[in-house]
Amino acid sequence: MSWPNQQWPSASQKVPYILAQSNVPIGPANTGTVTGSSTGNLVLGTALDQTYGPTSNNIPGIWLYFPSTAFSTAAAGWYWCVMTNTTTGTVYNSVYTAPGMPGLGSTAAGIVTGSGSQYAQATGSYTASLVALVPGNSIGPNGHLRVTAQFSNNNTGNNKLARTFVYTTTAIASGVGALQGTETSNVNQMHILKFFNLGVTNSNAFVAVGAVVLQSGTALQLVSYDTTQSIYIGPCLQVATATDWIICMNYCIEVLPS
Repeated sequence: MSWPNQQWPSASQKVPYILAQSNVPIGPANTGTVTGSSTGNLVLGTALDQTYGPTSNNIPGIWLYFPSTAFSTAAAGWYWCVMTNTTTGTVYNSVYTAPGMPGLGSTAAGIVTGSGSQYAQATGSYTASLVALVPGNSIGPNGHLRVTAQFSNNNTGNNKLARTFVYTTTAIASGVGALQGTETSNVNQMHILKFFNLGVTNSNAFVAVGAVVLQSGTALQLVSYDTTQSIYIGPCLQVATATDWIICMNYCIEVLPS
């Protein structure tokens, strides 16, 4: 169901709806090199799990985050990439900027000129990927957000982390995060998350569970965001080692207002 001009129902209407969702892969690029403006200008140091390009099951491409050192003049950010195999592809000057769920990027924007030098992906801190705006007064005092997400990562002994954050600006990694998912050798993880108000609009809680057993040994995380004002929510990704990778494969945010 869609709502015209993003005029979401108010909490008083008590109509559940999908606020935002995306099935376009997105994740930080592992250590590699972007060369000059030519087709196939990206070479990743670690192979992805599949070819994120039309040659593999008609996958159109993938959003990858690059540091500024990957490029000659372009800024750090999320760029649309079309891969020809699991390590080689082309980086296009089609950029995703929060907030909003990214659709497919464009190849019409031209190819980004790389620095020709090896870049290293940032480690030890979260990078916000998808960021969705939750309009003020959309949840209600007894309502909640329900998030489901799927992540893929490579198999090593190093940590690859995914965590949903909520904040008052698009810099959601500076906000409060729910229980994080940490993987080493497991190559897939699914998150089920609830963010809900506690009978009033400015007292809230997070709870997250795994996909196999709907239990958690972690207590509810109490927070105090004013949901009569707009807030932002989305997954943030982190690798402990620059040669590793983690990808958000799909993400869905539902509003169950009350």
